[in-house]
Amino acid sequence: MKNDVNIKKTRIPPDIQTLLFISMVIFGLATIVIIWFVQSKLINTFYKNAKLNEIETAIHGIEASDDESFEKACYFSSFKYKLCLNLFEIGSEKEVLSSDYSADCVIHKIPTDVFYTYYSLAMKNGGTYIDYVSTTDILNASTPAGNDNGNIIYCKIINRGDKAYFLVLDALQTPTLAINAAVGNQFIIIMLVMIVATFVLTMFLSKILSSPLSRMNQSAKQLALGNYEIKFEGNECKETYELSASLNHAASELAKADSLQKELIANVSHDLRTPLTLIRGYAEVMRDIPGENSPENIQIIIDETSHLSSLVSDMLDLSRIKAGEMLPEVSEFCITDAIIEVIERYKKFTDKNGYTLDFICDRKVYIKADRTMILQVIYNFINNAINYSYDKKEITVEQTVSGNQVSISVTDRGEGIEEDKLKYIWDRYYKIDKTHDRPKIGSGLGLSISKQILQKHSASFGVQSKPGEGSTFYFSLPTVKVEKLNKDDFENI
Repeated sequence: MKNDVNIKKTRIPPDIQTLLFISMVIFGLATIVIIWFVQSKLINTFYKNAKLNEIETAIHGIEASDDESFEKACYFSSFKYKLCLNLFEIGSEKEVLSSDYSADCVIHKIPTDVFYTYYSLAMKNGGTYIDYVSTTDILNASTPAGNDNGNIIYCKIINRGDKAYFLVLDALQTPTLAINAAVGNQFIIIMLVMIVATFVLTMFLSKILSSPLSRMNQSAKQLALGNYEIKFEGNECKETYELSASLNHAASELAKADSLQKELIANVSHDLRTPLTLIRGYAEVMRDIPGENSPENIQIIIDETSHLSSLVSDMLDLSRIKAGEMLPEVSEFCITDAIIEVIERYKKFTDKNGYTLDFICDRKVYIKADRTMILQVIYNFINNAINYSYDKKEITVEQTVSGNQVSISVTDRGEGIEEDKLKYIWDRYYKIDKTHDRPKIGSGLGLSISKQILQKHSASFGVQSKPGEGSTFYFSLPTVKVEKLNKDDFENI
């Protein structure tokens, strides 16, 4: 029976050039529609408001004039703002002033009863009334028609001392049908220009944006194939420049990781092969040569088997810690006594090989942590110091208390570490030099295991080193309590 397999096809998105072109076309069309709507649908409103503003400005100037220059101000405003004007004195119904600015003026053609109507409407509306009419409307009706085309009639009652005047202004609106027709013809030209501009701008932007991205895409494919020497280039804009810089940094880090991985495989192979070779060699000697089945040869096989077992165990521990399978079992214990215990176990080795291992402390400190794991970190730091002490076989373990923190440091007088290599020493099997020497003590995974343990304890840790002056590895944990050392403690240190 065959199983049906549904293969989901991944939709490939369009390229930047296509997206830019579509976006620019939409933007251009939206711009044209907005311009068309504003000019064709709202032009009458805008024009009307502009004319009303002119008329109101003219009236403000008239109202601001004094009594002697009142009529002069009316005439001046009529001339300045191109307005037809009629000024009546209320009560005597006398026409005081008339200004006929345009042949299309309406107020000089309307019947007298229409003025009475306008006056009544102005009185009802607080002294002001506005109407939009044409000559045809006025001549064919006895009252204003309220047409939205043609002329603007602005009526205003003005009080001057003991007299009151009725001012009627007439402003001719420019025919908007011709303007709309002209705007319609302009839209065709604007649309053609916008299409050409969109195409040119899209080509320009795609060159700036898509070209560097395409180059970096090709470079990324080379990087995926393992070409870590590839260089990413994208200096066209800030974003592509920063992206290329980030990718170049990533390529550099991948090259280092690849180098470390190859070195790790070589080192693991070396450390596994060496004890296996010795075990096999001594076993063959004991089998083939009479009298070689000695306790010394058997002890060498046992030692190499222990070293091999330690290496495999440390590799498993490291994998389990990183996978989260080994979690700290926290309990309270005296870290000072634990360090003394560790140093005591090294006594036979240090005496035999000429090392001095000193412990400096002035108090007994208690912490909450996984005792076995913390002891493993101290062992690893001391093993590392022994392996790199070389000629000056002086190692110092120091315990210092600052506030509620206790710091444990292990210092050697070895060759030291260069500053640019400090961040790599916590990696598995990383060596300061490229020559892989078999560790005198331990498996070579100690610092990597220590890093994982200290991170599980949220401890601060690090290393201080200078070439030729040795190295100091340290870690800090919160204290639970601190006690003074007694006489017996001094004897054990």
